Amino acid sequence: DGSLKALVIPAGAPEADLDALRDMVTRAHAAGIPIFAFGEGVAAALRALDRAPAAFATTPGVMIRGDEVRMLADTDALAEAAGQV
Repeated sequence: DGSLKALVIPAGAPEADLDALRDMVTRAHAAGIPIFAFGEGVAAALRALDRAPAAFATTPGVMIRGDEVRMLADTDALAEAAGQV
């Protein structure tokens, strides 16, 4: 239907665009849109939501949906999470 289903923050998101990243993440979160973040994008997305990223420092990815931050440790976890969107 053309609506945004999820926001993806890849690993290696440019440092110069942190303000734009924060804006996108907070808007998506406020709209109830799931956020998938990977690599360095995990910490950046969590910081944008004023959440401590330390607990997720070693996970390759997360899905943020509402107040839940779900670790995506492998492709099976990613596939399951993406299937819920």
